[in-house]
Amino acid sequence: MSEFYHSISESYDQLFPYNPVQEEFITRNLISLSGKKILDAGCGTGSLAISMGRKGARVDGFDLDDSMIAAAKAKKPQAIDVNFAVGDLKNVNQNYKAGMYDFAYCFGNTLVHLDNATEVEQFISSISEVLKPEDSMLAIQIVNYDKIMEKRVKKLPAIENDKVFFKRFYKHLDNGKIDFLTTLSDKKTGEELKNSQILTPILVEDLMDIAAKYFPFVEAFGSFKEEMWTDGSFHTILLASR
Repeated sequence: MSEFYHSISESYDQLFPYNPVQEEFITRNLISLSGKKILDAGCGTGSLAISMGRKGARVDGFDLDDSMIAAAKAKKPQAIDVNFAVGDLKNVNQNYKAGMYDFAYCFGNTLVHLDNATEVEQFISSISEVLKPEDSMLAIQIVNYDKIMEKRVKKLPAIENDKVFFKRFYKHLDNGKIDFLTTLSDKKTGEELKNSQILTPILVEDLMDIAAKYFPFVEAFGSFKEEMWTDGSFHTILLASR
């Protein structure tokens, strides 16, 4: 995963800008951000973590790609309690203390970059260890792979702004995985950057079953506005709590 995102790190904030709906989702479930300890798993360039830090949250964010972490550190104001480090989804509990966080989240379709269901469970298990034993939550957002797999969806909507054009395609492989093919075009120079990344599609029922091993309450939504999940939802958003 690191090589793929390293190659688009300079354009990351243009492609995936801060999304206030994500912060509203977290705030709604925490009631207040002030004083809360939050873990951002797969933080990218840290825009969401920094925004919540400005509102009084204490946020730790990690990402596998060092160029993402460098960008996050460069834009973080010194006055807020937000920290970034290189880290791996597979060993969260080795890098962060047990029982430390009120809320943890993994957004941006990050989870499907893991290799298999065993690694997904390893991530959820390790997150459960670093969350507080009571009144804590884990949120995960991925693309709705139930729809992707059933309808054999071959592309995602392109992302375009005044600087770049980002095309995204899915190639369904015989082993059940997906080859995520992308082309990033610079509108000014005409330069194109092509990438390929293997993804492990995760179905909503499988994700909920894994989470239920570690959390007594598990819900699935179709958007950050907490709309009901359906087969036609674009997102799968899991909220696990205790």
